[in-house]
Amino acid sequence: MSAEPVAAVTSSPRSSPWLRRSVPLLQLAVVVVVIAVLPGTMPNTFYLFSLTVGAAYLPAVLGLNLAVSGGAVSMGTSAFMLIGAYAVALSQIHWQLHPVLGIAVAVVICAAVGAVTSIPALRLGAFAIAVVTLMYADVVGAISLHFRSFTGGADGVSASAGAVTPSQMWLYVALCGLGVFILHRNLLRGPFGRALMITRRGEAVAASLAVASGRYKVAAFTIYAALSGIAGGLYQQLIGPISIETFNVGISITLLLMVVLGGVASVSGPLLGTIALTVIPMILNQTSGSGGGTRDLVYGIILLLVVLVVPKGLAGVGRGLTSSKLLGRGKGGTDAGGSSPAPIDEHLLAALLSEGRGAEGGHLDVDDVVRTIGGLQILRGVSMTVESGQIAGLIGPNGSGKTTLLNSINGLTPVDRGRVSLGGTSIDGPARTRATAGVGRTFQTAVLTEQASVLENLMVGLDARRKASHLSYALRLPSACREATERHAEAARWAAALGLGGLLGAEASSLTPRERRLLEVGRALATRPRLLLLDEPVAGLTGDEIDEIVAIVRLLRAAGISTILVEHHAELVMGLCDTVTVLDAGEVIASGRPSVVRRDPKVIAAYLGDELLALDDAPIEEVSP
Repeated sequence: MSAEPVAAVTSSPRSSPWLRRSVPLLQLAVVVVVIAVLPGTMPNTFYLFSLTVGAAYLPAVLGLNLAVSGGAVSMGTSAFMLIGAYAVALSQIHWQLHPVLGIAVAVVICAAVGAVTSIPALRLGAFAIAVVTLMYADVVGAISLHFRSFTGGADGVSASAGAVTPSQMWLYVALCGLGVFILHRNLLRGPFGRALMITRRGEAVAASLAVASGRYKVAAFTIYAALSGIAGGLYQQLIGPISIETFNVGISITLLLMVVLGGVASVSGPLLGTIALTVIPMILNQTSGSGGGTRDLVYGIILLLVVLVVPKGLAGVGRGLTSSKLLGRGKGGTDAGGSSPAPIDEHLLAALLSEGRGAEGGHLDVDDVVRTIGGLQILRGVSMTVESGQIAGLIGPNGSGKTTLLNSINGLTPVDRGRVSLGGTSIDGPARTRATAGVGRTFQTAVLTEQASVLENLMVGLDARRKASHLSYALRLPSACREATERHAEAARWAAALGLGGLLGAEASSLTPRERRLLEVGRALATRPRLLLLDEPVAGLTGDEIDEIVAIVRLLRAAGISTILVEHHAELVMGLCDTVTVLDAGEVIASGRPSVVRRDPKVIAAYLGDELLALDDAPIEEVSP
């Protein structure tokens, strides 16, 4: 491919998603104007009060969305709101602090409590987190009752509400919610949000992309707790006196419904869910004259219909329509015009790979690795060597330990004994540090962020080389904007090289098996590995699709990137690989050049003997190392 098309990709007008997707100043001004004039359109104070309550809840809903995006479904939102409300009320009573300073105190306290309690809670798993956090409100209430001389006990704190008019209160609360929404949006669309969403899909995959899942979960939970504290403080300023009865588990359930109804892990979902579950009850309360039972029934029916009709939430409606237009596919994976999917661009892919770390050397040494699980030895002193730029095949019967060996090399599985080194340096840390050191990985089943676009999935791989801080992305500082623009341009080049250039905005869930596999391989390559571990990369693919994977692997060798290929396709392995290692029952039974290994009696007896013997009758051309 000539240099001109490559330049065209990098200089595309679409190479600035951060600027293209940012909230335009004009739209922001319109929102501010709407917030300012809304009180004058309300027929009575009840409507304005109800909307102000919804706006006060919004920071907590946005924070909960961040936590759920990382896989932590919390039922303890009411507890953090209660802490925030108490912090603001008590700071006025005991220290005569301004409410703004009181909310700052609430943020610090809630963030500290959230960080400390999240560490043990997040280790229990997603469902256990919901159960554990359900008890947070009881714990906060018990503490309040115990220190009644300070907190007022069951009587609560008789703090005053904000000394402003209802219209002013609405303005302050709504503008605070708007500011939090913008920060939430910037976080979710930046590296932080992408890390959370790949963590929710699978911590093993996240670790292979240099994502520290535990740290991101704790950070998301801490932010969620802090934002819930803001919500509690705003609510106190709205109603005044606070007691342990102010926030109950029903509030936690309602806020979680707002997230789910709007769309989990989406930017606009929490806002849409908050508006819906604020406006619907408000209207029902004013229009239904048959009592609370009827209102609850109507409310439940509306919620059920929305969930059934829009399973991805309210935010998923527009996203689904956009994705369908981008794809426009007909049958057989062709687009609406009947053209075939775009092939990979080997010239562009070779250029991208040459920019990686192949020159640093991917010499791998695996020395006497032993792994025991439940008293059963899965790996029995396995050793193998892969030279820089070499393609090493790893084959063996099912259960022979191939995937376990890959997991041991990239750090997903701890070993009982043995040493793994890359480029002469021992890599004994966890998977994320090995990914940073240059170990890339794909899996038997392509695990992608399903609701994210092709572009965003590729960006996860590029985020492994992020330099700007998450705070810079949240505040949209120039350093983060420049980096985001550069990363988008690079992701667009990877997509074009993989034949996915026309699907940048398509959701991963809508891709064909071929496109999913290419996207997964591209995401791993975007981390710029020195060694790439491919676990059955052609599984589920056919003819030409397999040839594309083979072409990519050969380009890796040309770029100096070492490759370990696990594959049951014996003909493919013997024809493509420079060396082949055969495992059986966790032991190496043969290793060497394919022409030697395929004739080894132990290999023939242990692994697809008839197929390997057939290969002898039709010799396969090998590529010299």
